[in-house]
Amino acid sequence: MKVEELPCVCISLARRPDRWNRFIQQPEVRSGLPGVRNFAAVDGKTIDLRADSRISAFTKKNILNKTRRSHYELDSIGGVGCALSHIGVWKEFLDSGEPYMLVFEDDAVVYPGFVRRVNEALEPLGDNFDLIVLTRAYKAATSAFGHPTGFGQPSAFGRPTDFEKASAFVLAHCYIISRKAAQIFYDEALPITGHIDLYMSAQCEIKGLRLMCCRAIAAPQAGATSDIVTKPVCHICDVPANFNESMDLTYRWDMRVARTCEAVLAVGLVAYLVHRYWYQSV
Repeated sequence: MKVEELPCVCISLARRPDRWNRFIQQPEVRSGLPGVRNFAAVDGKTIDLRADSRISAFTKKNILNKTRRSHYELDSIGGVGCALSHIGVWKEFLDSGEPYMLVFEDDAVVYPGFVRRVNEALEPLGDNFDLIVLTRAYKAATSAFGHPTGFGQPSAFGRPTDFEKASAFVLAHCYIISRKAAQIFYDEALPITGHIDLYMSAQCEIKGLRLMCCRAIAAPQAGATSDIVTKPVCHICDVPANFNESMDLTYRWDMRVARTCEAVLAVGLVAYLVHRYWYQSV
């Protein structure tokens, strides 16, 4: 399998020709991926949110109220358009009869040497995968010592440029998908309930798909405005689950001040009780 021989599409909005032009003008795309096609993205601004049955009721409510309670959920119509675009790519791919497809979003940075490095990693892997996601944001299935890892933590022994089995990922701006994965993703994609990359990641876990990643050869993302992210920080979704241990719900400096005040009050209370007991006993 060679990357340059795979059918390849780049998802891009028709009303944003600047993004498509940036993508297609990258030297590595021009020289290494001459067959890449522009796949017309679904524009969220053209969707009738209230009437569209492809969107779940809870997602509609989130978008209308501009809020959400987890990172899995969508609160932007642009995110719906993104999801529908990927679903459209999967449908086209399944209809084509091809065994694999390379998919980009138009903010992917295809750096010099990308094709060569991916091909070198693919050679020992062969067809032993269902989905390859070229993102740095993934969770390796096991660490070097066989234990589960977190996002960005050291993974199993091997060459840094080897693909490794992953258990979860975020970002779907560059991936190689098999027919098996595409069929599973497509069959259960509607109604849309959340971000498409997190849906794909969840399906990999649920269906036992062979998800492979490699940070060393991942494609970065270009800094560009997005119709998907509605705000830089979500104070609801970013609440950690282990706040009772880490105290991350409170600024650490504030916590230190609070602890100091508690200590001072405790010492003062003890001193008061000792003083009162002493005078009562003499």
